[in-house]
Amino acid sequence: SRSATTLQIQWKYPFPGDYKIVFYKIIQKSLTDTWNHSAIAEKSPIEIYGLIPYRVYRVTVTAFTNNTRLLQGPPCQLIARTSVKTPGPPTDCRVGKEDVTSLIVGWSPPAFEDHKIVYYKVVFQSKLHYYQSVKKGPGILEQKNLSAATTYNVTVTTFTNNTVLVSGPACRMTARTKEQGEVSYLILFCLGVIVINVIRHNVSCVSIGIQMLQWRLIPVVLV
Repeated sequence: SRSATTLQIQWKYPFPGDYKIVFYKIIQKSLTDTWNHSAIAEKSPIEIYGLIPYRVYRVTVTAFTNNTRLLQGPPCQLIARTSVKTPGPPTDCRVGKEDVTSLIVGWSPPAFEDHKIVYYKVVFQSKLHYYQSVKKGPGILEQKNLSAATTYNVTVTTFTNNTVLVSGPACRMTARTKEQGEVSYLILFCLGVIVINVIRHNVSCVSIGIQMLQWRLIPVVLV
């Protein structure tokens, strides 16, 4: 088995000989640099730690016997590659603003990420629509041209580049756009307040224009 930083090496007993095997010597060498390491084991398997993600290693296993003197048998070799390290999910995912046809979401980088983050993929998905955006760097993204009064499942995924492009688990949130009528009702309410104040205070349209030019707003407190 293998992971991003470990390899588990297994082997079989070499032969049913007359000599007792004292130990096995395992040598690991990287094929891309000068790194090498050796270890001693009494039996299979052995776990090799502290390796580099997505790196190719040559592993040599040699048996040593003791019949009056220490003897070394022919080694067996294998080539193994560690797995790609998967980045963590973005943190502090949040919905910043919900409008009629747009949504704003934000996020922070994954915790304890030691690889270069290439970009974040942000997906807005409803029952009928699918929107995908790519953003370099954490922060805030606004998705426009959405449908009103619609619930969207939003996912933010981290992509890193450690020899190969790899993605990790996504952070998830739910957001809903507002109804079209919510803005219209607000406008009508504001106009109604102005009309009521005009009637109660007996202010003409000309007076309203003069007051607006002079930055004097009509009181909107109903009495």
